[in-house]
Amino acid sequence: MGTLANVFIGIIVYPAMAIYILSVIYIMFRTDVVVTFLEPKKVDPNAQIWLENEQYGVDREDLAHTPSLE
Repeated sequence: MGTLANVFIGIIVYPAMAIYILSVIYIMFRTDVVVTFLEPKKVDPNAQIWLENEQYGVDREDLAHTPSLE
């Protein structure tokens, strides 16, 4: 019974491992077809200041009274 199990493991597991390794190698070396990130055309210095001052409408009162911030 032990050798029969080894045969099934050899038939099923090793090809699956080979497919997995080849797919990882393919993903490592493929090139992106679609650009998913575009750099902004102009840098607005006021936008950074606006975001840093938390003026984007999100109220963070849930973090105001945490012991690590007091």
